[in-house]
Formats: sequence, structure tokens, C-alpha cells
Amino acid sequence: LEEALAYYEKAVENDKTSGMYHYNKGLALSRFEHSVHKAIESYTLALNHLEQPEYIYQARFNKGICLRRIGELKESIVNLKKAVELQAGRAAALNNLGLSQFENEEYEEALISYTKAIKIADSSIHYNNRGLCNCHFEKLDEAKDDFDKAIARDANDPVIYFNRGNVFLTEKNYISAHEDYDQALKLDPHNPKLWHSKGLAFQNESEKHEDSVELYYKAIEMYNRALELRPSFISAQFHLGIMYHKTSQYKESLKCFSTVLEKIDNDKTVFMARGAVYADMGNHHLAIKDFKSAIALDELLIDGYFKLGMSKLATKLYYEAIADLKKAKEI
Repeated sequence: LEEALAYYEKAVENDKTSGMYHYNKGLALSRFEHSVHKAIESYTLALNHLEQPEYIYQARFNKGICLRRIGELKESIVNLKKAVELQAGRAAALNNLGLSQFENEEYEEALISYTKAIKIADSSIHYNNRGLCNCHFEKLDEAKDDFDKAIARDANDPVIYFNRGNVFLTEKNYISAHEDYDQALKLDPHNPKLWHSKGLAFQNESEKHEDSVELYYKAIEMYNRALELRPSFISAQFHLGIMYHKTSQYKESLKCFSTVLEKIDNDKTVFMARGAVYADMGNHHLAIKDFKSAIALDELLIDGYFKLGMSKLATKLYYEAIADLKKAKEI
């Protein structure tokens, strides 16, 4: 790639009006993450000189993808729409247009683009992407139908099982969610997101049972597996803290919440969670500090005032406790 890039850079210097040289330089640059902006420049220069319809399409298509990679979603959509206009029968252009529209929160438009892509190419990728759109609209039956069709066309893609598993999790169909996550893990055992989601399934399932200790420990195992693979996985760290709290492993729980706060600084949910652990440990002074930190981030936090009041009550700060509990009731 570096040799190819050097060749086309020299070629462009010798002939700045060659659309193909600029186009091929763009292709080479786009392979390097740090050179995406330069690739866009090359595609733009190529479009000023290209005459062949196929390469004009490819330049628009590739430019649109590069623009999405750097977060320029509106410009990405403009270029991919032009690519679709040039080659209306290309499913890849419609699919990528849908991806940019989805990221830009143009969900209705994305759904239309994916549906058009499906009509051209009956692909698992297109069904999967449309399934994600249907998830956004909470059309869970339609989403499952799309994921079913995607799996029927490619039974070896862990992402599709993961996405369908998430639908089952939303529906509280924990058996089916676990089955899909397990299948995804067979295909991709080193993906921390899959272990995390399986942990969520155990955690959510525990809410249905009076005796949930076994499920708590299963969730703990899953979150730890996720963190082994990605130590910086904040959501796994947070939920691990919740499960440690549920199993009265207070020191471990505090460590999890403190680690999360070190990484994301201020978060009312984490302050509330850590404060609850301190309160259960009888350390109400630190609990009060955390509840106050949460309220500072959200002055209408009912649970914050309530728990703050209860901790003040435990430390015999009666007048302050009454004021906080009144505030919780008033909100």
C-alpha cells in the first residue's frame, strides 16, 4: 500500500489533471486511518477530472464512505445520494446511504434505503441493517423477522445473533436471548460486548426471581469476562458494581464505581449507586457526599433527595433530613 501510494503521489505531481491518478491515490490513502481527510481531497480532485461514469460513481461512493468515517454525515449523505443517482441499481450505495442516514438519526430515510437495497440484493447485511432500524422504531416483530432472514442467508455472522439477542432481551425472553448470545460467542468468543450482553440478560432475569443469587453470580462472571477482554469497558464495570452490591461484596462494588468515576468524571447514576453501597455499609457520611454530588448534577433527582434524607436521618441530622425528604416529596 505504501509503495502504491508513493507511485500515485508521484503520478499526480506529473499530471495533476488525471482523474484516475487522483482516484487511485484516494483509494490508497483511504486504507490508512490517519489519511482519510487526504483521501477525501483526492476523490474531490478526481471528480473534477473524471469522465468515465463508472469511476465517477466509485469516487462519489468512496468519498461518501470516507466522510462518514470522519463524522461528516450530511456531506456523506449528499455524496452517496449522488452515487445512487448515478447507479440506481447498486445495492452497496443504497446500503451505505442507509448507514449514514441512520448515524445522522434520519431513521425513516435509512429504512427506505435499506428496503431498496434488499429489493436489489437479498443480502444478510441489508436485512440486518433494516432490523436495527426497526429496533429503533420499537417494531420488534419486524426487527426479529429481518434478523431471521439475515441469519437464513448467513448463519455465521455473530453480529446478527447479537442483534436478535438484544431484541429478545428487550422482550424479556431470556431463554432466547441467551441462546443467541451463546451462538454469537461460539463465532466470536473474544468480543467483550457479547459477554457484557449475556451478563445483562442474567442481571435482568434476576429481577423476575425472588431467589436470584445464582443469577447475580452468573452476571458477575460474564462482566468479568468482558473486562478481561476490554479493561476500559465502562458499562461492564458499572454493572459489575451493581452485581457486587447485590451480593454484599461492598469493597469490590465500591472499587468498580470509583473506577467508572475516574474514567467519566461526573455521572449522577454512578454517584447514586456508590452512595447506596456506602449507606448499606453504614458509612453515611460518604453516602451523603455521593448523594449530594448526584443532586448537584440533577437538582430534580427525587431518589437523590430521598436517599440523602435517609442517610442524614441515620446520622441524626433530623432537621436537614426532614428538609430533604420534603424536597423529594415536592418534586
